[in-house]
Amino acid sequence: MLSYHRFLALASLGLTLGLTACTPAATPAPTPTAATPTPPPVDTPPPSSSTAPATLEDSPVATFVLDQGGTQARFLIDEILRGSPNTVTGTTSQVTGEITIDLGSPGRTLLGPIQVEAGSLATDSSLRDRAIRNFILQTSAFPQIIFTPTSLEGLPTTASVGGTFAFSITGNLTVRDVTRPVTFEVTLTAETGDRLTGLASTAILRSGYGLTIPSVPSVADVSQEVGLELEFTAVRAP
Repeated sequence: MLSYHRFLALASLGLTLGLTACTPAATPAPTPTAATPTPPPVDTPPPSSSTAPATLEDSPVATFVLDQGGTQARFLIDEILRGSPNTVTGTTSQVTGEITIDLGSPGRTLLGPIQVEAGSLATDSSLRDRAIRNFILQTSAFPQIIFTPTSLEGLPTTASVGGTFAFSITGNLTVRDVTRPVTFEVTLTAETGDRLTGLASTAILRSGYGLTIPSVPSVADVSQEVGLELEFTAVRAP
């Protein structure tokens, strides 16, 4: 028979083994992992508004040349033809010239000479055109009418696409062998950064240039004042 003390030792061992078998195994602690860094936010520029005008201030200095396809020089003079008032208009697209603009500072604009081929001026009458070429302008000896700018006034400090502004150009106008100062009033629109359109106009007295009109039975009177206009398109030179 087991002694009382041996019985207690065996019972104690069995109880310990039983408790060990019934206790679930401890779950190992998860190995800590390094946290993935969150990338810094990226600054995305807001989309440009389609309604905001595009400025020209960041554009470089640019040279524009007159586009003959969109340019017309003309003169206008009133007469009494067969007893009725009539306005004679002579036009030509044979015009050359260029303008250099610092679009960020239009006050630095430089305008070169504007040359009009006098012999290409045409009205609604071939007889009148021959008289203009042969007797009035004498284009065989003086083929070009030339305007040489000397100053520009009233230019804006900045310009933007779509903007229209007005200014004046003073210079010397040479017709035949006579040169006199004149001032053109100009309106100009910057349609795009590569295209300008506008109108320049002035009035002169034909007597100041020695321009006489041949006597024609059907014409009773011709005005001394002659309107001059340049409707132009200028495109950025390559």
